[in-house]
Amino acid sequence: MQFMDQLNRAFGDGVRVEALRDVQSGRLSGGGTAGFAARALSILIVLTPFSLLALSALLFWLALWSAWFLLWGGLILSAALYLWPRRTRNTLPTLTREDAPGLFNLLDQMCDILGAPGIDGVHVTPDFNAYLAVYGKNERIVGIGGALWICLTPPQRLALLAHEVAHLANNDPARMHVTGRAMQTLAAWHDLFSPPAMIDSSTNTAYVSDGRSLFGQVVGAVFCAGVETLGWTLERLIFAQSQRAEYFADAQASTVAGVPAVRSLLHTLILAPLAFNALRDHHFDGASKVQVFELMAEALRAASPDQIAHHRAMAMGELISIDSTHPPFRFRIDLLDVLSERPSSLSVKTIPWRQIENELANPIAAADRKLLDRLVVQ
Repeated sequence: MQFMDQLNRAFGDGVRVEALRDVQSGRLSGGGTAGFAARALSILIVLTPFSLLALSALLFWLALWSAWFLLWGGLILSAALYLWPRRTRNTLPTLTREDAPGLFNLLDQMCDILGAPGIDGVHVTPDFNAYLAVYGKNERIVGIGGALWICLTPPQRLALLAHEVAHLANNDPARMHVTGRAMQTLAAWHDLFSPPAMIDSSTNTAYVSDGRSLFGQVVGAVFCAGVETLGWTLERLIFAQSQRAEYFADAQASTVAGVPAVRSLLHTLILAPLAFNALRDHHFDGASKVQVFELMAEALRAASPDQIAHHRAMAMGELISIDSTHPPFRFRIDLLDVLSERPSSLSVKTIPWRQIENELANPIAAADRKLLDRLVVQ
């Protein structure tokens, strides 16, 4: 385990050095070696169901001479259909341009500045984070965590949105269809060669029922080991490119919101434990309608210098690892330090924040109630 931790840190440090070198040279996008390898491996994995489909078609043609080919063609066709990647669907309530014209106008400006494709929808969730996701046929969604949004100042909000839009500009593989479908296909391959898990209704416990011969078990175990190795390799490549993409997203966000705003956002994000501690220390009995997001925001606003220094020291001591999608705080700050203090492309003062707040008011209130319901149930 210690060896793997050292290997992960060495891999992650290599990604950091490469990204820092690219940023210093003015290159704020591009996949790098890990990104190219992740895409190539993902494409090969995603093509396996198509290969089986072609093989089954050949066997059905050969069945004109022997019925055995018909049997094998049917089995391989069934496997191809089982492995076929399913399209991800956006099932969450989604704000559209008609719902939030001010917010979408701001996102459009960011997309134009960064050279990213347009945003199709916005999620407002109860979480203390934000995200960029792609669903179905390239439905691009920005997710805004209401708990985080309430805690941020206008410059930090600008930096947050710019960071998420930047992921579209730098082709982060973790947010691309092909890598997601590759992981989905690998999981299906693993299930195909693993014994099914059954439920004992009398005890309501799961158990594995394996009726295969010893030879079948050995073949299945070897194949599953190969699939797991491929999955481990692809995950590491995706993590490596995702960390690289995070560095680029910070750098690109600084061109929109300015370096000070991005740095301030990162310093706020590391105080997240204070917001969660406020939830832990508050008694939620369901009798009163508490504004949960405001409770979390007040915990951050009331943070003492000692508390801020403590969490900053904890963040600065975090070690780099390639099994995390986000680089450590101190390395992200190091990257911002090498960027020139260029003026932001968008002025905070010209953005219609009041209009945007009105557009987000009802979705944020709904997300707040959703989080309150979770806390009361717990």
